[in-house]
Amino acid sequence: MTDKEDYGGAGKMTEQGMNSESTGFVERRRGERRSYRTRPKFPLVDSDGNLVTHNRRRIVDRRLARISPEELAAKRHVQGISLRFRGKRYEVNASRPRLTLGRTHLCGLQVLEGPVSREHAIIRFDDGKVYLEDRSTNGTYLRREGADKDEFLHHGELQLTGRGKISLGHPVDENPEHLIRFEVE
Repeated sequence: MTDKEDYGGAGKMTEQGMNSESTGFVERRRGERRSYRTRPKFPLVDSDGNLVTHNRRRIVDRRLARISPEELAAKRHVQGISLRFRGKRYEVNASRPRLTLGRTHLCGLQVLEGPVSREHAIIRFDDGKVYLEDRSTNGTYLRREGADKDEFLHHGELQLTGRGKISLGHPVDENPEHLIRFEVE
């Protein structure tokens, strides 16, 4: 029996080794996939009435309780964080939930300075809160508005609130030209 002979009604085999029925199935599935003209704005309520907060590579966080339009509007009203560094403004919010700080050109906010690691820290917006996560060797210093002392973060994370300054690798007082100013809105 060769590749091209009939295998008991399972369809004819093609030269690539797939039978004609399975190639038809693949083509049908390709046509069934959703295509969006615009990217969905998260959080949103799906057709079942569940709140969908993010959808990244098939990871979907759904809340089982139905949400009212007022609650959805309140969740969308959370702004995020605004960062300023060397005259540029960076936003981290529900539509852009993550920003990497570091020395490499792949980072969203690039800081070219001695003790800054390639991927030094990550600022992320998660469930209406903003977090600073340190992944560096030298640590990250944070000074909130009105505070006299720096908070030191090394291989950990903390929630950002209010206003303040972030310094990568140096205490805030020793690093005036490379400070990242933030404001949680």
